[in-house]
Amino acid sequence: MKEFKYRRVGEFSRVDESLFGTPFERDVLITGKDTVMALWAEKKQRSCGVVSDTIVLKNDEITEMKSSIDPPPLVPKGHLKMKDELGFDERLAASQERKGRMLAREAERRKKEIAKLNTEDLLVDSIRNKELVAKYEQRDEVKRMNQMILHSKVNTIRDTQMEQKKQWKSENEAMEKKLDLIMDITLIQGMQQDEEKEQNRQQKLKAEAAMIRNQIAEREARRQLELEERERERQLLVKQMEALQFEEMKTKLQKEETKRMLMNEINTHNAKISKEKEERQSERLKEDIAIAEYQREKAQREKELEDRKRDIMAAKEKEIAAIYAKHEKVMDKQAEMDALRARRAMDERERRERLKEAQEKERLDRINAELAEARQKQHHDKIQTLAQMAVADKEEFDRMARVQRQSEEAEKKKTAEEQLKRKKHAEELRRQIEEHEKTKLERKREQIEEAIRLKKEQEKDRKTLETIKVNRKVVKDREKHDEMRSTPAYPSVPRFPQGHTRYGGRL
Repeated sequence: MKEFKYRRVGEFSRVDESLFGTPFERDVLITGKDTVMALWAEKKQRSCGVVSDTIVLKNDEITEMKSSIDPPPLVPKGHLKMKDELGFDERLAASQERKGRMLAREAERRKKEIAKLNTEDLLVDSIRNKELVAKYEQRDEVKRMNQMILHSKVNTIRDTQMEQKKQWKSENEAMEKKLDLIMDITLIQGMQQDEEKEQNRQQKLKAEAAMIRNQIAEREARRQLELEERERERQLLVKQMEALQFEEMKTKLQKEETKRMLMNEINTHNAKISKEKEERQSERLKEDIAIAEYQREKAQREKELEDRKRDIMAAKEKEIAAIYAKHEKVMDKQAEMDALRARRAMDERERRERLKEAQEKERLDRINAELAEARQKQHHDKIQTLAQMAVADKEEFDRMARVQRQSEEAEKKKTAEEQLKRKKHAEELRRQIEEHEKTKLERKREQIEEAIRLKKEQEKDRKTLETIKVNRKVVKDREKHDEMRSTPAYPSVPRFPQGHTRYGGRL
């Protein structure tokens, strides 16, 4: 038991020591009507490893309980006032609340003890039943009955195992058929998928071949269009060259026509000048002839006049010697005047001829200078036109060469891209074919592994069934051996308590 030590709080304590003992150490055992049962239950629970619900009260709590139960002693009014002053009501309410809490705990503890007692009664009943069953099992009849029950159970288990074996066999056969069917279906589906893939591949190859043919046709059409465009450009260039040549020929003809017209005009002018010169020469000749005729006539006239004068003079030689001399003098002066006048007229004509010749020469020089300048300008224009045409031809040739190079580069680039595209497509086709072959081999390998696994499982199930069969055979032989060893022919059937089995359990 636990030892409790009581002590006083102060020298002038008002606690009744007859109830709570002296301040010296003392062993106190508080007993009641439920103490024995509580101690027995606690001891049993401790032996079973169950924690007890017993409440251990301290001395202070017991003192408070007793003080709350016993009436308070009579005290003077002064003391009551002092208690009121010190908060006695609050302490009283707290003690009442603590008392109620302790009573509730006590009631709960008693309920638990009653429940434990009921459990203990059930435990005692079960122990008694087990004892009775063990007593019955010690009898030979009960042992025989147990053997028969065990035999019936073994037979039942064996029949069940046989049924299970048949069921497993039928299930295995059904499973094998199902697996065969699944494998056939899988094989057929794989073949169909392979055929579909082959068809798709053939269709894809046909589509790609058609696409390649279309591309070749498009390229050929494009090439034809480019050739036609080049032919049109060449024809246009030829037409332009022909037009330029025609313009040049036309310009040349115009220049030749202009030159011819100028030459005709010059020839006409020269012929006119020659004709005028001839006319002037003929006029001059006529004038000379006229002058010569005039002079001849004059000379003739003078001769006639001299002859007449001579005749007259011969007749009047003497009479008119003075007059004749005078007249001869006048005639000589007149002849000199006529010669001077003729000479002056000839000089004037020569001067006019020289002036005309100078003017004509100046005009011809001016015309020749204009013609030379026109020829020089025409030659310069021709050289400039030829230079421009050469530059234009060179630019056109460079442009056509550049366009041709660009077209060739574009064609090479396009050809390289098409070759790269075809190469990539061929690599993609090879990769797809390899993946298809790899997938096909993987699927075949998985099918083979699945078939091997199924065969292993079937072999394992077969070995398990054979083991079960051997175990059943051993059990059956043992049962036969036990039946042969059993002596009673008609064993009595023991009676068990109602609601119990052979092993003490309840039905």
